[in-house]
Amino acid sequence: MVNGKRLKARANWIWTNRMLPQKVSPIVRGRRDLLEDTNRFVRFRFSFILNDDAKFCEPLLVSADGRYHLYLDGDLIGRGPGRSHFQRHHVDSYDLQNRTVCKGTHTVSALVHSYGHSTSWYQLPGEEQTTVFGCGGFFLQGAIGDEQIDSGVSWKCAEANEWSRESPLGGTGFMEYVVLPAREDGWKLPAYDDSLWEQSQELRIRQSGRTDAVPFPQMVVSVTKRLEEREVRPKEILDHSDRVTVVFSELVVGRAKFVIETACAITVIIRLAERMSSDGHIHVAPEVPGISANIEHRFTLSVGENSFALFEPAGFRCLEVSGETSDCCDMPWFSLRDVAVDAISYPVEDCGAFSCDDSRLVDIWDAGARTVHKCIMDAYVDCPTREQRTWVGDVYVSALVGYRALGVTEPALKYLHDVAMTQRADGMVLMAAACDLADHEYSFIPDFALLWVLAWHQYMLHTGDLSVLHSLGPSILKLLAWFEPYLNDDGLLEDVTGWVFFEWADPLERTGVLSGLNALYAAALRVTTEWISDAALPDWRAVAAAVNASFWDDDRGAYLDSLNGQVISQQTNSLILFFGLAPEHRSERVITAITDPATLAITRVWGWDETERPFDAGRNVVAAQPFYAHFLHGALYQTKRAGLLYGSLLRWHAMLSEFDTFWESWDLTSISSTCHGFSATPTYDLSAYLLGVTPVEPGFRTTRVSPLVPPGVNRINGDVPTPLGILSVVIEIQDDGCELTIRVPSGMRVLVAERSYTGGENGSEIKVPYASPWS
Repeated sequence: MVNGKRLKARANWIWTNRMLPQKVSPIVRGRRDLLEDTNRFVRFRFSFILNDDAKFCEPLLVSADGRYHLYLDGDLIGRGPGRSHFQRHHVDSYDLQNRTVCKGTHTVSALVHSYGHSTSWYQLPGEEQTTVFGCGGFFLQGAIGDEQIDSGVSWKCAEANEWSRESPLGGTGFMEYVVLPAREDGWKLPAYDDSLWEQSQELRIRQSGRTDAVPFPQMVVSVTKRLEEREVRPKEILDHSDRVTVVFSELVVGRAKFVIETACAITVIIRLAERMSSDGHIHVAPEVPGISANIEHRFTLSVGENSFALFEPAGFRCLEVSGETSDCCDMPWFSLRDVAVDAISYPVEDCGAFSCDDSRLVDIWDAGARTVHKCIMDAYVDCPTREQRTWVGDVYVSALVGYRALGVTEPALKYLHDVAMTQRADGMVLMAAACDLADHEYSFIPDFALLWVLAWHQYMLHTGDLSVLHSLGPSILKLLAWFEPYLNDDGLLEDVTGWVFFEWADPLERTGVLSGLNALYAAALRVTTEWISDAALPDWRAVAAAVNASFWDDDRGAYLDSLNGQVISQQTNSLILFFGLAPEHRSERVITAITDPATLAITRVWGWDETERPFDAGRNVVAAQPFYAHFLHGALYQTKRAGLLYGSLLRWHAMLSEFDTFWESWDLTSISSTCHGFSATPTYDLSAYLLGVTPVEPGFRTTRVSPLVPPGVNRINGDVPTPLGILSVVIEIQDDGCELTIRVPSGMRVLVAERSYTGGENGSEIKVPYASPWS
């Protein structure tokens, strides 16, 4: 478990030889110069002899300060580790106990990449660790039969010099500048002669009267599962005179691999992209300093056939290979003999399902599930392409889709704890976890922090895992206490610092006294006091009352975004309705005001939105982008506006005319991601609102089934994964109303209208008449 006990390591961390201090002062100052291990690849080997056939007698525990690829006799065992905070460093566990290793000589080997720089998915160790040990390291603990293969001085190492350390750093890591053929695979095999390799150095400083100093004093076994790999081959290869373009039929997340033949030593340039441009080239997005950069790798090839693969995983739909001339070649000739991707994906088992007689809704449900699945790498990420960061707010929607469609809970648990590790002394959490932005304490997003609280609440409801009450409750309370000094005399948050974001929509109010931020604050207070009844927090009802008293515009029938402006938005009004903060008599007026097509306006997404989008704050209403449509749909469900909900959901189908995943915004700008987890809300909404399944008690012990069936839809059925088993619902519209057929898992109580049903010892199937499916 992420929040489990510290792993008591038997093995030692190892690295190449470096000067270590004889002892560690209690007061450590000044981070060591990390240049010696910045963007450095190191190989490790350990050979051993088995006198008889043997099996792994314990889980194989592996980690690195950076990333590793691990092999046994040349066969890939796995890659890792996943992102983590250095104070709770993650170790991968491989269950290989059923694997037999034959008698004879064997070699365990690893290729490790040390970064020396925080990236979108890697965070440098803290100042104390880097001052003493620097960065870069490898850890392995395991035994095969009686043979321990723990990392230590018996391991050998050598720098992999074919990777240039001068390559540029992009948003997702360093570009790979590699000179072949020095990169050969013989070093992974037992017969390889490693006599010229150096002895590895143990990263441990033994101290009298004090605990030994090690790079990561707290290591925990990662809660997430090992990623699966499958080979994906391209849909088409287009050979142009100056380049080769490779296009895949889906967005692939993984490591591209190539076989390229050359007539002379040339450098090929490999560029990855999310989509093609209209000119036949791959789309090159504008770079955002410190956030994203286009991926461009360079491999210098030798004469003849060259086989190689990228070390780092990336998300892309297309790639481009071009050549540079060299001193011996006038033309950059090469032939792309083969190309494929070792695609990674998070393993899923008990998946959800959704179908109905409107095939468009089925397509939308599938695409949302696919979008979120591709956004689970070593953790939930915003997108697998541009950034691969765990943005704190994005995961709120992604995790809900993960529960409903994929039946996965571990990435959400990891997210909750990873965010807690970013918590500052004053209580605020940073805007992204286990990454460069967390390392630099770059900034924070107050509304994202509140979404983290709400994600904590949803995790307990969906999983029944209440351990996070103990492990995260204090952090939640400390975060909410951070907001209290910003409460004004009216009981509302005012001039909250940080980057108030909500979502990408330029006209949204972000300063002063904000109704949307106060709505999120009230909701976070409410769920926290429901779980922690004795929490000394402001009364959420008082905040809700102040929102209703201060922001209501009776002329327009909706809530203003701020006290100082005229902007009205779907974002703010949806939050107020979604969290039940508005009096019932206002709800219908609000829905009418924020869904009127005559005043609703899709506004500029951000500075890269090249489309002219006029907006009159005194008349128009800011339309929610796909992210905040999650709250809009919840508000429509609560007010029984089935037709409006249906029409809003169908908007996602237009995205599928170009791609098989959901975009970051309604319109593609030059920088938009075409696979963004926070845009996948329809998959959750179809399960929670049209199918009507929501947990009432933790772990679905009590579940409400209350479908909202749109006019014209006559049949809906779906499966919802729960800790008690799959809950299946079939909705059939009949002449005299509607009938539900529900397969209830054992131990679950289901509420339908005013009736209650309980699953028997082996589960039960019930048929229930259900009136008024439409508003």
